[in-house]
Amino acid sequence: MHSRTLIRKLMVPALLGGLAVALLAQEGAAQPTLVATIPVGTGPNEGPNRVGVNPSTNRIYVVTNNNNVSVIDGATNAVVATIPVGAPWTANAGVGVNPSTNRIYVTNTNSNNVSVIDGASNTVVAAMGVGSLPVAVGVNPSTNRIYVANAWSNNVSVIDGATNAVVATVAVESFPVGVGVKPATDRVYVANFLSDTVSVIDGATDAVVATVPVGDGPRVVGVNPTTDRLYVSNRLSDTVSVIDGATNAVVDTIPVGANPLGVGVNPSTNRIYVGNAWSDTVSVIDGATNAVVATVAVGSVPVDVGVNPTTDRVYVANFRSNTVSVIADPSDTTPPVITLTTPAQGAVYTLNQVVSAGYTCEDEPGGSGLASCVGDVADGAAIDTASVGPKTFTVTAEDNAGNIASLTQTCSIVYSFSGFFSPVDNAPTLNLAKAGSAIPVKFSLSGSQGLSIFATGYPRSQKIGCDTSAPLDAIEETVTAGSSSLSYDPVADQYVYVWKTDKAWAGTCRQLVVRLNDLTDHVANFKFK
Repeated sequence: MHSRTLIRKLMVPALLGGLAVALLAQEGAAQPTLVATIPVGTGPNEGPNRVGVNPSTNRIYVVTNNNNVSVIDGATNAVVATIPVGAPWTANAGVGVNPSTNRIYVTNTNSNNVSVIDGASNTVVAAMGVGSLPVAVGVNPSTNRIYVANAWSNNVSVIDGATNAVVATVAVESFPVGVGVKPATDRVYVANFLSDTVSVIDGATDAVVATVPVGDGPRVVGVNPTTDRLYVSNRLSDTVSVIDGATNAVVDTIPVGANPLGVGVNPSTNRIYVGNAWSDTVSVIDGATNAVVATVAVGSVPVDVGVNPTTDRVYVANFRSNTVSVIADPSDTTPPVITLTTPAQGAVYTLNQVVSAGYTCEDEPGGSGLASCVGDVADGAAIDTASVGPKTFTVTAEDNAGNIASLTQTCSIVYSFSGFFSPVDNAPTLNLAKAGSAIPVKFSLSGSQGLSIFATGYPRSQKIGCDTSAPLDAIEETVTAGSSSLSYDPVADQYVYVWKTDKAWAGTCRQLVVRLNDLTDHVANFKFK
């Protein structure tokens, strides 16, 4: 036996380490972002091994090292069920999901069989024997075929999902531990750890049609069906091999962190996520440039990665942290939506009126999640109505991908105006007065607001037509004054504006406009004799 092969054989137990899901931490608006961390497993060496995602139901299936599958609701990031599977100590079990049938397939490495879970009931509905040390599962939803890599048997079991029967066994190279499937071409890709190769199986004939040399110790194959690129984590060379699915040739090799294991692909963003078990990081690869665009610290020993392309969420398994972390994909470029109900646009409130702010912020379904929602005051708190005039109220929201939205609405704070009081009648009445007299114009603002209550240049009058149909009422009270003036009567709680009229206005009608510094106008009509 070659020395390298012997060394690898000795490393096999470590190779098949467990899976943990960890969420990437945000390093800026363009970076993947941690939005949740979910505890799974119950104790030491019982952490998560593998992650399977059903994008149709938004359920995540995490195989833990204590004979269970934890079911996570992707909408709430909560564990909603725990399903016992397999024989005792299901370390290194693989998981595959068929979204078309809502069936989940879990390999039980120590019992050499596969558990079939009904995703609707979260129960094991079947189990079938496969080869020795089944490690990984790949599913073709189009053909309802399940492919199980049997590491010790050096073969792949082909299961008919309709009958749960093994219908073929395909020999591959040494120690197959990873399976990827491209449904459109019905190709199955198997990572052979001890041969440093990927076997390409034709799903129609169950025959190996190509063998592709890759890096040292290939572990997992991720498939991007949109670009027809395959991504193979090479555990012993700390690289990812990029294979062109059309030519079955390696077209690039990407350095990543130490001991890369899990690979998750998001076809909608063309990003590839690689869990580096010994670096406690996730490398984020841009599929367009084959460059690592982010390296994010996660939990301890991240060993598998699952992606939901419908929600752009990434799930990374941290074996020793006993956690599943949730990552928001940076494809989220949509800012949150702000609903500002109070103050409403154009609303008018009176001075010192108690008005409670009302607003909400929401991120889009499947987005990165809401990071903040901040208004000029907190939702439900009183807005500022202590001074008059136009006011603005702004709410700013940010999601976990750094997208920012801001909404500003304008309202007005006005005096609580009452009046005009006797001797002046309110419009449309024409107040009959003698030109040149001084008329006391009385009104209330609900308390003293000081004497600087008028807008600049006001009050003032303007000539109007005499409406012969308007009621006519004579001014009963005038005062002696040389000019116009303003005063406040605290007993009556009334302002008194003495309006000195002009003798030249005799025989005309005029409108007195009292514009306050809250920019509201109050008018009274007069006919002069």
